[in-house]
Amino acid sequence: MLLPGLLSLGASIALVGYPRWSNVLELQRLTLAVAALLVGALRGRAMRLASDRVNKAAALRNAVDGIVVAAVQLGLAVVNLALDIMAGGLNALTPTFELILITAAAYLLGRSVTLWIHVRTSADVELLPR
Repeated sequence: MLLPGLLSLGASIALVGYPRWSNVLELQRLTLAVAALLVGALRGRAMRLASDRVNKAAALRNAVDGIVVAAVQLGLAVVNLALDIMAGGLNALTPTFELILITAAAYLLGRSVTLWIHVRTSADVELLPR
């Protein structure tokens, strides 16, 4: 539950931080990331979840948003890379791509953390037959 959000955030921080790591700490980026983190946490809390701790399984309903956000994030990273290669360096749209990628990563992290906590505290149901 926690891994997708952490991997997404790590990849986005690496993209934004290279070549100057001080870019990650800019107030605009952090503000947007915190807002997206809160939206992701609200989404994670609103999702219907069933957890089977004995078999270490969880079932989510209507969880397609995570796949869509991750696919958009991947697509934008590839487009940004292609534009950088064609420009021979950073292109003019890189800051825009970075903001979108950080927003997507923060949303996924908020959603992942909330679901991870929800799995640990929800009622145990048997999802897999024994």
